[in-house]
Amino acid sequence: KDQATSWRPRSYDQQTALLRYNSRDVYTQRAVWQAQREYVAGDPALLASVDQVNRSIYPYLWTSLRGLDVDAGKLLAYLRGRKSRAAELARIIKIMVGHDINPGSTQQLARYFHEEMDYPVVGKTDSGAPAVDETAMYKILLKTKSPVASVALAYKRAAKVGSMLGFKHYEPNNRR
Repeated sequence: KDQATSWRPRSYDQQTALLRYNSRDVYTQRAVWQAQREYVAGDPALLASVDQVNRSIYPYLWTSLRGLDVDAGKLLAYLRGRKSRAAELARIIKIMVGHDINPGSTQQLARYFHEEMDYPVVGKTDSGAPAVDETAMYKILLKTKSPVASVALAYKRAAKVGSMLGFKHYEPNNRR
């Protein structure tokens, strides 16, 4: 409450309380709207500008208070596809380097690129270790044209999206 944070209701009662709490903001918005109209009433161009901005408030509030409809089945299928793609890319990297390597391990990637392949270190982490984050991987790719770096970047993107499979969400139809 009264802080710029995100809070997700976990029950029907919490969802109802959140909507009631937020409805006070909607009521205040109406008072602001009325005051704006009185202030700009004598200037047709300014009134048109204020009206244009105010027309965006309803869709903004609707999505803020109620959220967007999401097809959970399609979302889950997409996330599973990304996770599966990450696993495929990991197998491709293993074949390319010729031995077991976990492309999700920064230590193993750093060892491969900077010790086995002797690529230049393009950045360091706070601890002083060679960086192999996305930015560093792009730099390695630009300097070396390494196909492993290209596949490792694709792996990182797919793994990031695929890792969202563990997300928790509230469904208002589950009134438990």
